Amino acid sequence: MRDDLLVSAVKQAEQSETAVRAAALVHIARVLARSDEAAAVALLKRGLSLAKSLDAETAELLLDNAVFPAAAVSPRDAFQLYADRKTEHEKRFGRHGSPVGSEVVGLANAMAQHGHIGELLAYFDDPPPGERFPLFFVRNLSRECPDDETRLKLLRLSAQAFRNQDEDDFHPHEKGAFAQIFARYWHLLPAVAHSGDVNG
Repeated sequence: MRDDLLVSAVKQAEQSETAVRAAALVHIARVLARSDEAAAVALLKRGLSLAKSLDAETAELLLDNAVFPAAAVSPRDAFQLYADRKTEHEKRFGRHGSPVGSEVVGLANAMAQHGHIGELLAYFDDPPPGERFPLFFVRNLSRECPDDETRLKLLRLSAQAFRNQDEDDFHPHEKGAFAQIFARYWHLLPAVAHSGDVNG
């Protein structure tokens, strides 16, 4: 989208009611992030701030839908928003009834596709309590790795997640996903690790 179209979109959003303005600014920020990251982050923060100023029901709807656009713009803001929404939903629905908790794959996908896979892997390297690495999605993530260093980080996280799986929570596709990613990238491991310790 050309810069003049973005400027026009922002001006149009500014003339809208608060809820529409908040949603529009968040989505415009996602587009702007491709050409001006700093301006996009500022626009995102403004949209989120407007959303939080609205009544509880409207704010909840807008903020829930802002998680993925935020992931494309600012990993820090996206992680905070995701955590806030997850906490809010768990208060209302319980840990296993929270619809936000299952959205980590969408968050991961948005970040990886918009060049933030390094921040995503860092997040899962030291995740909040209860957060699980989406092992069954690892093949998709591998396509977004820009270099061997990132692929090695992904392999190590995958191995750690594979070892830490609870039998009751094991996703039917996770074993196959890990086997494929290991077969593809095992050669990136340091020579000392080839004996079997993928954390070498």
